[in-house]
Amino acid sequence: MIGRIQAIARKKALVAGVSAMLVIVAFVLTNYLTGSTDASLAVGGLVSFFASVLLLALNEIAPTGFSLLMVAKSSPYSKQIAQGVKEVVSNSRDGFSEVVLIEDPTGNDALIQAIEEQLTRRYFGTVAIRPLVVDNRLADYVKILLARDIFVILLDLDIPDPEFGIATKRLPYYVGSDHRLGGSEAFALASALPVCENTYYLALLGPEGSSSAESRGRSLCWSLMCSGRHRESFVVQLPSWSPQAAMNAIKAALEPVHADVTVDCSRLIVFCPNDNICQALATHLDELKRLEVFQPLDEIGFVGYDGLRGPLGDYALQGVANVVGTVDSCPELIGREAALAAIASFERRLSRQKRQFLVQPVGVAFT
Repeated sequence: MIGRIQAIARKKALVAGVSAMLVIVAFVLTNYLTGSTDASLAVGGLVSFFASVLLLALNEIAPTGFSLLMVAKSSPYSKQIAQGVKEVVSNSRDGFSEVVLIEDPTGNDALIQAIEEQLTRRYFGTVAIRPLVVDNRLADYVKILLARDIFVILLDLDIPDPEFGIATKRLPYYVGSDHRLGGSEAFALASALPVCENTYYLALLGPEGSSSAESRGRSLCWSLMCSGRHRESFVVQLPSWSPQAAMNAIKAALEPVHADVTVDCSRLIVFCPNDNICQALATHLDELKRLEVFQPLDEIGFVGYDGLRGPLGDYALQGVANVVGTVDSCPELIGREAALAAIASFERRLSRQKRQFLVQPVGVAFT
């Protein structure tokens, strides 16, 4: 609140100072040209009047309402979150938002640098960050923003342990998808397929450091175990979000298995950690079919995750051969809820006890 008041005060002081300078210049110039003090006073009065009107107009035009800065790695998922943010802000009466998406950042430092560059240009009451990883650098910077009295929203991130915060009990707000439910939704998509004997499952887990990937991975593995299908399951943790790295990790993990394990596999279901990897694997089906551990393999199906949409609003994986469905984690809704939280914080309607909003993911079957 203090930072917002200071920003408004600086704006008013600047405009008032410029207005006063205009009055002085007009008075001196008129007095020099006409030699009449009365004329100078009259012109000075007119300039003062118009300067006052300008000050009032600028007070209305300048963004003194809620302001939101979103910074994230550039990706289809981040862009859909940004769409949700912009949708809410465009419908608000006095809101302002700025979205910065960074191509191939090497770490959270790139996001932090982008935030600082924006904050030097103008005041933002809310900063929403979709971090690359959860690390000490992120935790320390969140504390710095909170100490500046900036409302911090962490996107697509579970509340970590220990919590990010400062001694005065200021804490960030979290908006994301309920990935625990997402993991079980992915399993439900596979379970809904027609019964097939000798079905095996390959669960691909996202890389370490991604709390959302870890959350849905644990949920998926728990569902496989509770259903008694863990004996027919293989789990591979991927080193990165690269589709090629995913294929290499699958081969490295499963090719040695063939020497010790022989399975009679009629159907293989592959759970992918995101839609991008799912599409890449589905279009390179022959490489998976050549894995000897699953021979003979009659049928293969893929389950995606994220629910990314194309330019026309349809699911990006819809129509891709052998993809049985995806889990829509509703990224646009995450963006909308983040913007609504920024508005509620600005209007002091957001309860201190409310720390998180979880969007409910939905399994979407294509077959």
